[in-house]
Parts: sequence; C-alpha cells; structure tokens
Amino acid sequence: LLSVDRLSKNRKWIWLAVFATALIVLGVKGIQLGWFAARPLLVLDAAAALLFFNNDRGCECVLVIYQRADAQIAGWPTAARQGVPVHRINLEERPDLGKRYNIYRAPTLLLLDGDGNEVWRQDEIITDQRIFDLETAEAQIVGLQGNGDDG
Repeated sequence: LLSVDRLSKNRKWIWLAVFATALIVLGVKGIQLGWFAARPLLVLDAAAALLFFNNDRGCECVLVIYQRADAQIAGWPTAARQGVPVHRINLEERPDLGKRYNIYRAPTLLLLDGDGNEVWRQDEIITDQRIFDLETAEAQIVGLQGNGDDG
C-alpha cells in the first residue's frame, strides 16, 4: 500500500515535469517566432499605398524567390511609382494583415487606395528572375491617381 502511494506521487511529479517542460519549450519557440512581439500598426495616412507581402523563411528554392522579390522592390524608383510608399509586410509575422487582405502566399504586391481598399494585386510570379510586373503596377498607380484628380 505504501509503494502504491509513493508511485502515485511520483507519477504526479513526472506529469508536472513533462507539462512544465512543454510550457518552457513553447515559450522559447514563441519568443523565437515572435509570437509575443508587438506588431507595429500599419499607417496608411489616407493615401494610396503598396503592400508588399513577403517572407524570410522557407526552403532554399523559395528563399531565392523571396530575396529576388525584395531586390526588385528595393530597386523600384520612387518616381516610377509616383511616390506611393511601399510597406513590406512579413506574412509570417503579420497573419492578421494576410487574413484582412486575403493574402495566401508570398510574394504578393497589393495596391490600396486612400481608404485602404484593394485596387490591384499581383500574387503570381512573372518569372523566377522578374517576380513582379512593375510596369502594370505603375499603370495602376497612374490610373488610381488620375481617378482621384477627377473626383
């Protein structure tokens, strides 16, 4: 009877240790993945904006695409996009914005009007070398700004 009681106490301690270990592992993983990090607000200032959804992690083949998309957007002159700001959003860190704008994969480029409504999107890759069709994006920006001047 004494050994059964001792075994029962040992089981409780074992389960407590397993539970505590699981909580510690989840906490460390959550910190590494930024689960507890404050998310910066997306401020659009009632003006047109480009949201550039991308990621930083993945297999080697997709990392190349993410890096090329980053480079293409970084090399896109401000004048060519009529001064419209580009907001880079890490889709893994901001699933809330992905859900809000129905973004299911990266890289994706989204043009918003001053009210935050979607005007145009590109979520298909043109080629492995040229990720986005920036000429079409520029034409959409010109059209958006032209519509704003008429109203």
